[in-house]
Amino acid sequence: MRKISWMVMALLLFVPSLAVASDTSKVNQSMISFEFRSSKAIDDQHRLLIDNFLGKIECIDLATFTQSWEKKFDFIYDIRIMNNPSKIIVIAKDRGKVMKITLSTEGKVLTQQEIVIPTVQTWMKQNKLVHISWSPPAPGSTEKLAVYSEGPVLIYEYPWKKPLSKIDVKIPPSSSYESVLTGEFELEWPYLIVQHEGGALVQVREFYSIYNAVTKKKVDILMDWNTSSDFMIEQGVLVVNSSSITPGPGGTLPAPGNLVYGRYDLATGKAIYEKRMVFHDNGTFWRTKYDRQQLLLMDSDTSTLTQLDQKGNVLSSVKMEKVWTYSGFLGSYRQNFILTKRSKDGIILERIPVKTGINDTERDQHRGNSFGNLNNGGFYASYGDWIYFNDFSSDGKMFKKKIDSSEIIKVNDDLYVQDINVTHDKLVYTSKSRLTSVNMDGTDKRILDTSAFHVSVVGDWIYYTKGAIQSGNIYRMKIDGSAKQMISDHSVSTLAVTENGIYYTIDFSKLMRMDLDGSNKKKLLTGSVTDVVAHDNRLYFNYNKQLYAMNLDGTQLTKISDHDARCMNIAGDWIYYSNHSDYSKKLYRVDVNGQREQELNTDKTFYIHIIGETLYYYDQVNKSYKEWIIPS
Repeated sequence: MRKISWMVMALLLFVPSLAVASDTSKVNQSMISFEFRSSKAIDDQHRLLIDNFLGKIECIDLATFTQSWEKKFDFIYDIRIMNNPSKIIVIAKDRGKVMKITLSTEGKVLTQQEIVIPTVQTWMKQNKLVHISWSPPAPGSTEKLAVYSEGPVLIYEYPWKKPLSKIDVKIPPSSSYESVLTGEFELEWPYLIVQHEGGALVQVREFYSIYNAVTKKKVDILMDWNTSSDFMIEQGVLVVNSSSITPGPGGTLPAPGNLVYGRYDLATGKAIYEKRMVFHDNGTFWRTKYDRQQLLLMDSDTSTLTQLDQKGNVLSSVKMEKVWTYSGFLGSYRQNFILTKRSKDGIILERIPVKTGINDTERDQHRGNSFGNLNNGGFYASYGDWIYFNDFSSDGKMFKKKIDSSEIIKVNDDLYVQDINVTHDKLVYTSKSRLTSVNMDGTDKRILDTSAFHVSVVGDWIYYTKGAIQSGNIYRMKIDGSAKQMISDHSVSTLAVTENGIYYTIDFSKLMRMDLDGSNKKKLLTGSVTDVVAHDNRLYFNYNKQLYAMNLDGTQLTKISDHDARCMNIAGDWIYYSNHSDYSKKLYRVDVNGQREQELNTDKTFYIHIIGETLYYYDQVNKSYKEWIIPS
């Protein structure tokens, strides 16, 4: 269901095309050989470039700017990237038939199935443009299709015998819009999301209608006038990101500014989060792309490229000259933005270095390591382009490696290193339980305490427990070793230090909170509590062998999963854990709202660490650490 309007034609001036590397030794930029209309992320490193009308899919490797594989069909209706296991579902017209093709992420055809729907076959014989959206099977229901050419959208359920539901999506002209064009749609059962464009005089406005195919209810979500937008469904939430139209009639909005990113509840249409920005110049060129749970923003008003997380927090930002010469984003890869740019010879992909990653925000707040990594012993930490880690195979000595390199460098000969924190250009860690600090260049090495566990560096302070690993008192000292003081004499077994308070457990039986100086101690919860991790103003923890969450003030205790979740770590909106409800202790993940739960592999998993898009865990059976790319 594609709309063709003056707004879309303006945007097509900025549509990039697919790349073939011209210099794979540098891989800093590459010319593009084929035009594509959209892109989807397979994983951190690989993108699908798609032209529905040409029926072409091409997979590009962002590390090398080379083509990994390609597929060609008559026409592409829909593409979904599925996880657990990873695969690609393509609904396409192939040799005159509507087919469902399942591909591996390496491009191998796994299965093919013809979709026979008499109505669609009739439309095709009449040379009508057909639009199809595929919805995966859900608990208690089979896969579904939404099809459209003229009239209502028809929803079919496998085996596609007759319509399960009909939804009239046509919007008549009104006092608000002289005309309304129906654009893209996506079926995520039971919701059908339809993008519309309303025109009035020389202005346009996009809006989204969410139809519930079961209850027949509809809600609308309005975008700003004279902007364009893209959308996707992520974990049951509608995610919308918008860009400017250049030139755009009607000027710019005053504060609170233009809506650049929003997350909306599918059932109610209400905003979960909206990000607005003020662009001061009517000629401002700004583009956004939502890529792997991050928003990428290009702003010619301030000549910046910015990366934000799902909550609108800035992860990284870089100033650029002539940012307006770039047409948009393809995505991000490791410490780089991947931009598209037009030249007289065609489209160019260009790599723009910038420090990115989950720990960058925490590092800006002077955290030495993430909550989740420290919850798992602090065997891995990152700083800039480097990962610091404990090598279990060499008596726990510390090594470092660059994120984009396989070269490994030994840091020193200290043994059984853990609690690694990197901040203030210093390494702070424990070796044989001795609290140690050293400059990044190896100078000024000091033993700050002879007994330390659960070490966290926050701001100018080091927080830790002293005594035994599961029953120590809480201490703190300055990063230089001065002002050492005991701030709690409780028998502490778990410690999580935020920028505003300390959360800890007493003998795994009480969850407590106190201020950073040890004052205002408060009991939040009684019961068996382990694995306390703070994330987005919430605490996540194992409570009586089940996964729970609560607000930082102790309110709204909520069960997330029945699983006995251990070794917890969090990335984006997902909690990763070892499932101790099962003897095999497999790696699982569940979203922070407890709506989706997935088994990720069958290894006996311990000590889960996350650096950027990579998850590291200890496989107890093979006695080794493994790396695993986090799925989208």
